[in-house]
Amino acid sequence: MAQFDVHELRAEPRLVVNVQSDLIGSALDSNLVIPLFDPADTRWPLARLTPRLQFGEEIWLLATPLMVGLPKAELKSSTGSLAEYRYEIMNAIDLLLTGI
Repeated sequence: MAQFDVHELRAEPRLVVNVQSDLIGSALDSNLVIPLFDPADTRWPLARLTPRLQFGEEIWLLATPLMVGLPKAELKSSTGSLAEYRYEIMNAIDLLLTGI
């Protein structure tokens, strides 16, 4: 499972982005993921914390405050990648963890 790959959850029709480093991914049975939401579904106060990203034909909101570790078995195969948004994703994580 590559960093920034998008996966669907097995338990529900929700897309998540794997944000865990490839360097340790094979050593663990879990992945750190951030869910994607329809931007119309919810309001988030900080745009940098929840950037809007295009995946396929859709615009998605990266729900960084909901970042969670999940067992790999709960993730389906990758449906694509958001690696082109690496800067925006890492900025959102930095803001959540460090406040800057």
